[in-house]
Amino acid sequence: SDGPISVDSLYDYIVNNQDKVLLILDGYDEYSCPKEHSPILEIWKGEQLRDCHVIVTTRQLKCDELRGPSHVQFEIHGFKSWEQIETFARKFLASEDDLDEFMSCLEGKYLLDMAKVPLLLLMLCVLWKERHHHEGLPKSRADIFTQFIQTMLDHKGESHQPMPFQKVT
Repeated sequence: SDGPISVDSLYDYIVNNQDKVLLILDGYDEYSCPKEHSPILEIWKGEQLRDCHVIVTTRQLKCDELRGPSHVQFEIHGFKSWEQIETFARKFLASEDDLDEFMSCLEGKYLLDMAKVPLLLLMLCVLWKERHHHEGLPKSRADIFTQFIQTMLDHKGESHQPMPFQKVT
C-alpha cells in the first residue's frame, strides 16, 4: 500500500513469471500456521507456485517438517569466535592490512553479530572488496543488503547476460 505496486499485481507477476522468481522464506521456525493449512508448506512441497525457486530457513527445531520435500539441505553453524571470523575473511581479502582494516570496521560498526553467519560474512567480504576503497561498508543493514544485491546485478551485467533490473533502489 505504500508504493505503486499492489499486492495483487505482485502476486500476478509471481504467478506469471514463476521460473524467474526466487522466494526466500526466512524464519520458518517463527511461523505459526497449522501444518494442514500452511501456504508456506504448500509452496515448499510444490503444491503452489511449483515453478518458483524456493529457499526456506529455519532453526533446528522445525527442520524435520521441511526435510521430505526439499531437493537440497544445508545446515549452517555460525562462527563462534573472532578467530573463526578472521580466518574466513582472510580467504577473501588481499592483504593482512586489508584484513585488519576490515575486522576493525566490523567491530566499529557493530557488525560482529552479523559476521557470525557465514553467508552474511561472505556478503560483507564481497562488499568490502568491491566498494571499500570508495565508500566503506554501508552504515545500515538495509544498505548492506541493497549494496550486495546491486553488486550481484553489476557482476551479472558484466557477464553480458540479460538483466531484468539495472539499479536497486
